Amino acid sequence: MGLVIVLVRAGSPDLLPDPLGWLLILYGVRRLPPDLPLRAGVLALGALALAVSVPLWIPEVADRVLESDRSLQWAVNLPQLLFVVTLATALGRQAGEHGDSAGRGWWFLVATLTGFAAAAPVLVFGGGIAVLETPALVIAGAVLLTAIVLCFAHSGRPWAAGDVETRRVPENDL
Repeated sequence: MGLVIVLVRAGSPDLLPDPLGWLLILYGVRRLPPDLPLRAGVLALGALALAVSVPLWIPEVADRVLESDRSLQWAVNLPQLLFVVTLATALGRQAGEHGDSAGRGWWFLVATLTGFAAAAPVLVFGGGIAVLETPALVIAGAVLLTAIVLCFAHSGRPWAAGDVETRRVPENDL
């Protein structure tokens, strides 16, 4: 649910603040299995994204960032993108280790596309490849929405809940 809050912009003032979303995300990550690959990295990047989101909740600070250089806008979103890449990689590895090849594929797709969205501004602004700007923005939004759907769809899977003894992977499912 935390990623939903981070994705949704409720206007100004933000009725659903990103820091609240990041607190919910960190709570959810802590509930994942203790043996989750990259768990420490996921938690650290979530905490970093939380720390970055706190000052950006202040309208004056957010406005200054939006009015500033686009590379600064990219930099303040980078912790969120790196969190999604790391979480998706961890969940993809966890799914694969427990025989859920469909789940593995979906999570690795999310990780790959989020990695593209994170790197695209370097190409767009630094490399002058402006044609990638709109596709990168669309992919970033779509991949975050996909991650949210997958979090809900996979939350009951034994490998996500830590119940590996009674694992059952549904066929032909997300």
